[in-house]
Amino acid sequence: MYIPLLCGELLDATSKYQDLSRLNYYALIAIAVYLANAFCDFMRTFAYHLLGEKIVMSLRNDCFKKFIQSDIEFHDQIKSGELLSRLGNDISIAKSATSGNLGTLVRHIVTSIGNLCILIYMSWQLSLSVLVCLPLFIISSSYCVATTKKL
Repeated sequence: MYIPLLCGELLDATSKYQDLSRLNYYALIAIAVYLANAFCDFMRTFAYHLLGEKIVMSLRNDCFKKFIQSDIEFHDQIKSGELLSRLGNDISIAKSATSGNLGTLVRHIVTSIGNLCILIYMSWQLSLSVLVCLPLFIISSSYCVATTKKL
């Protein structure tokens, strides 16, 4: 949301004010924002994948200890290969939930809060109209999704 605001300032600097020093200033800010965004995306991806790998390692170690400490009857009743296959599948699902879904949720929450702050900065009247229309959009979207899932 900051990028369109910055692009508007760039256009104003060239067409409205015709000030090249202002244009250079906003162009440098735009480059800095894009670089900061790229760095933050890299760090977010790295952190969530590292978190996912640590969770997988911890789960696998815990499962292996439990598997080794089980009674002989347990190993006689349940096939080891089947159990290890299910554990591996469940652990990979847990990894994707922590590294992918959780990261996406946090990113969308932070983006929404940032967009709301910039929208309020730009025009509180527009922000109010968006906040009034937002529940209607959510309700209609939920209805459409529910109807589509039934098909």
